[in-house]
Amino acid sequence: MYQHKHHIIPKHEWKERFGDLKGVNDTDNICYLTTEQHAHVHLILFEMYNRENDRIAWLGLSSQIGEEEIIFLKNSVAHKNNKFRLGKKHTQETKDKMRNRKLGTFHTEESKKKMGLVHKGNKYNLGRKHTEEWKLSMSERNSKNKNPNYGNIYSSETRRKISMSRSGKSYVVKNKIWVITTPEGELIRTQNISEFCRKNNIRSSGISWAYHKNKLYMGYGVTREILYVQ
Repeated sequence: MYQHKHHIIPKHEWKERFGDLKGVNDTDNICYLTTEQHAHVHLILFEMYNRENDRIAWLGLSSQIGEEEIIFLKNSVAHKNNKFRLGKKHTQETKDKMRNRKLGTFHTEESKKKMGLVHKGNKYNLGRKHTEEWKLSMSERNSKNKNPNYGNIYSSETRRKISMSRSGKSYVVKNKIWVITTPEGELIRTQNISEFCRKNNIRSSGISWAYHKNKLYMGYGVTREILYVQ
């Protein structure tokens, strides 16, 4: 039967106690366990001392997470305990590089399930409430020009879609009518915007820009009337 070598005083605890790993592999600190026993021991240690390394060992040995997740979680613990960067902040250039590396990447459904299992039972934030000071700080960080959506003006169609998606209702677009306000203030309704632009010698790209930006193009304003069926 295959047996695991288990450190009676785990390596992470040994280093915390003695400052280095000298002597951690001595025979009096080693015992041999089956995989199931090894996983159970680390579960008990986690429940007793609430050490993240024991939780990671338990999850890995019980095959609840794979090698990639184990490495990721161990690195997270190492960074959390790394006091070298304590109080230091990334430059904006570094933040942009970190962001661009992840831009456009998505987790697979399998990865999402694994991450869910990893965090299952994590009660760190359970029942916690933010202080008024924290709430104010969050509000200031997301106010005005610090908010990426600050100053955006959405068209009536976009606002309608956002409202419908948040309310959980589905809709079917039956008809789209362009409503154009001329420089003279006249309202013109048409379903063929391209034909209107040709007749009035207007660039259709300019009208499209005016519609999406909710601005005027050569004095013309553009909106849409849309009929929905619930």
